[in-house]
Amino acid sequence: LQNETGKIRADSKLDINLERSRVTDMFTDQERKLMEATTEFHKKVSS
Repeated sequence: LQNETGKIRADSKLDINLERSRVTDMFTDQERKLMEATTEFHKKVSS
């Protein structure tokens, strides 16, 4: 029973870490897109 509990905990930790990584990647991508949009906006405003 302890062995099964340990496996479930390990799987849960892996799932949480993968999800955290996925969210971090999504956030980084959104930040990049925001920077690109801001740069494009400033180029259009200044011309």
